[in-house]
Amino acid sequence: MTILKNKRFNEINTNKTRLMPSSNIDNYLSLKTFLPETYLLDNTNDRITFKKIFKDGSTWICKPVGLSCGREVFIFRSQQQLESLLNEYHKNSRNNHYCTLYYNRLVQKYIENPLLINKHKFDIRTYLLCICISNEILCFAAQTGYLRLSMYKYDLENMNKFIHLTNQSIQIKNKIFSSVKHNTDDDGNELIGYVVEKHDASFRNVWQRIGYNGSCAFAYTNTGFPEDAAHHFHVYIENCVGMISTLTTIDPIIAKISYIDPHTPKG
Repeated sequence: MTILKNKRFNEINTNKTRLMPSSNIDNYLSLKTFLPETYLLDNTNDRITFKKIFKDGSTWICKPVGLSCGREVFIFRSQQQLESLLNEYHKNSRNNHYCTLYYNRLVQKYIENPLLINKHKFDIRTYLLCICISNEILCFAAQTGYLRLSMYKYDLENMNKFIHLTNQSIQIKNKIFSSVKHNTDDDGNELIGYVVEKHDASFRNVWQRIGYNGSCAFAYTNTGFPEDAAHHFHVYIENCVGMISTLTTIDPIIAKISYIDPHTPKG
């Protein structure tokens, strides 16, 4: 994979920020480095492979494709648990007359030793402004965002969803949510303080690394092309549901992350 350089990027990037040094441009992370082992249940080959490698007692997470707010996401440790919950969701689905039990489902190896804040699981909601100008894709990342924490302290042995899922749409279903809501969300300042205090890190440098490694969301490949298309390439987006071919082009496409100073006045 490689990121293609383009002079026009520097011309329109008024801050002249370069988050990916040209000397290291080919050394950013592969998706396999941070994407857990994943199988699509509605893909026969994937499903067969998963059932062969799965061991009872190991921890996996099942997710639906196309839903949000943590709906129908669950953790399981046996194939019996998986099949039982899938049957329950399938029975209550509007589409159960023409969809299979495994339709639009994936399973993923659960990250058993996640990074924690004060012993709670968390995730970060941040915002990107993505602009396509000619053949360039520019991403402007806001440094501040929204931090969500689980209601209870992390415990791998406890399958309670309020421990493992940080979605507030899930947390709000807990009867004590109203009394602990202030502990389950943050505007990002807690995360900034944690990173600075625990790791003595510059938050600007953290964002530079996020911008650098985040560019691997755009995976470029030039393999498998006919000789008469030697200068073409396919652009793929690799995500939880596999490799999606988005377009074919002759011209280079650039994926860059720019930088927005959090202290820039609004207006």
